[in-house]
Amino acid sequence: MMAMHSNREPAPRVLLVDHSADDRLLMSLYLRRSGVEILTASNGEEALQITAAKLPELVVLDLMMQGMSVFEVCKRIKSNPATALTPVVFLTSTDDREDRIKGLQAGADDFFSKPVQRDEFLVRVKSLLATHHARKREAAARQAMESGAPEATQGFERDVPRRLMDRI
Repeated sequence: MMAMHSNREPAPRVLLVDHSADDRLLMSLYLRRSGVEILTASNGEEALQITAAKLPELVVLDLMMQGMSVFEVCKRIKSNPATALTPVVFLTSTDDREDRIKGLQAGADDFFSKPVQRDEFLVRVKSLLATHHARKREAAARQAMESGAPEATQGFERDVPRRLMDRI
């Protein structure tokens, strides 16, 4: 499997939050060769501390976390300006529609079903990381344009088709 980052950029950080050490280990093993820095936490409080200190590019939260609810953890991540664009994914072993709706209302970007299937997990993580980086570039370009620094948008313009840039 190809690395998820180039040699010029630091490895993207993925925070895996699950009360089960075995599940954290399994997801870590899946990601080990994917070129990401793996961070782990066993509960919501620890997840928020790590998120604030390390600013991961993706947070994977087990729906059945002990302590603080997963919904509260997600809301806090999404309400912090430094982490508001960070994708948050819920791990769930059920298809409970109500939990999924509550998750989306809290700001969840996606759901992974347990047990995690390796290939799907890796592809979806890669996609979420790419989406996160695109959101950050777009936000930086928007901020640069608002501050009157058009040279800061040059990399963004290269990544976005000209017609879309004209509409923006």
